[in-house]
Amino acid sequence: MPNTLCHIALQAPPARQRPEYLPWILLGCILPDVPWIMLHLLLPTHLFEPFALRFYATAQASFAYCLLISATLSLFTRHSGVVFALLGGNCLFHLLLDSLQDKWGNGVNILAPFDWHLFSLNLISTDNYLTAVVTTCGLILLTALWGKSCAALRQSPPLQLPRGKKALFALLFAALYLFTPPLFYGEMDRADTWNLHTVRLKAERPGKAISYDRGRYDAATQTLQIFSGEKLHLEGKLPGESGRVSIKGVFISPERVRVSALHLHNSHRDRASRLGILLACLFLCQSLFFPRLSRLWRHRI
Repeated sequence: MPNTLCHIALQAPPARQRPEYLPWILLGCILPDVPWIMLHLLLPTHLFEPFALRFYATAQASFAYCLLISATLSLFTRHSGVVFALLGGNCLFHLLLDSLQDKWGNGVNILAPFDWHLFSLNLISTDNYLTAVVTTCGLILLTALWGKSCAALRQSPPLQLPRGKKALFALLFAALYLFTPPLFYGEMDRADTWNLHTVRLKAERPGKAISYDRGRYDAATQTLQIFSGEKLHLEGKLPGESGRVSIKGVFISPERVRVSALHLHNSHRDRASRLGILLACLFLCQSLFFPRLSRLWRHRI
């Protein structure tokens, strides 16, 4: 996926005319990535089976589930219809932007739950100078819009606890988002989404092709660590330095892959995403919650 600052650069310009829309645009830049963030946080705890957790994150990162969480969040605002359109539209824009990048074994689920095959246009390299330029633009744009948007939201805080039917629908949508992903594990497995079927059935691996995006490569042992923690031994033309790599290859044994193509990534994307997510979260806290808390405090005094 493009880093978060790239998403902000490409998705936030409408907030220049409507600064009160910026929080929802930023949420749309982040919501499709939240399942992947949680996946990376939970896998090291070893509290969950890795493949089940990966299937769960895959479901929640699909466009259909982005709409569910968008509907849930919009019901906690005064103008639910407008907020839902902003969140849902920006989630879709986020996923379509992700699909433009040439990432091996990667993609987005636009048509789920009807089709769990990954969609990817593979048009743009993940590591290029254009990405650095757009990243910088995203940082500048967010900084420029920050104060103006916070000022607009102080005039009319958008958050509101749902009551009656809105509260019931909020609970329903949240429950669907949290509890229904396991219903689709079988369909994702049959579609071999993210090569999960290929990797999961270890004894059946030999002879099967694999594409894997941004795994941890150890040059000393010539191994690639995948999300489950397993290390695959690589054969072929390999880099002499460790780092994040994407590979294409074929299993020649349950634990060995003959590599036909390999790309060693730089670390800029991860750093830019962390910075973008941190700044977006700080902005959301300040713009959505602090004005409301300040207003309540002034009212009590």
